[in-house]
Amino acid sequence: MRPTLEDEWDLEPWDDDPDGVDAHYIREQIARYLIGLPGRAPGLTILERTVNGQPGLVAQQDGVTVTVAAFDIAGDRITHIWGIRNPDKLRPWTTS
Repeated sequence: MRPTLEDEWDLEPWDDDPDGVDAHYIREQIARYLIGLPGRAPGLTILERTVNGQPGLVAQQDGVTVTVAAFDIAGDRITHIWGIRNPDKLRPWTTS
C-alpha cells in the first residue's frame, strides 16, 4: 500500500469492514510504509520523536524536516495517525 500524503492527513480510527477489510492491518501497513521510506528515498532519515505528547516520527530529507507524524496507540495497536507536510506548519520542527 502506498498512501498519497497531502499537506496534512488524519487517519481516523474505523471499525473492521463487514466485507473483510481489517482496519488494524491497514493502519499497520501505513506505519510500516512510513518506517520503510529511508531505504527507498536517498537522503531521507526517519527519527523517533514525541509529537504533541504522542509517539511519533519525524522525516528529514537531507537534514530538513519534511514530515511529522504522531500515533495514538492502545495496547499493541495503532488507533490513529496524524501527519503534517505543510512547510509553514513544520517551521517549529526546523528550529528544534
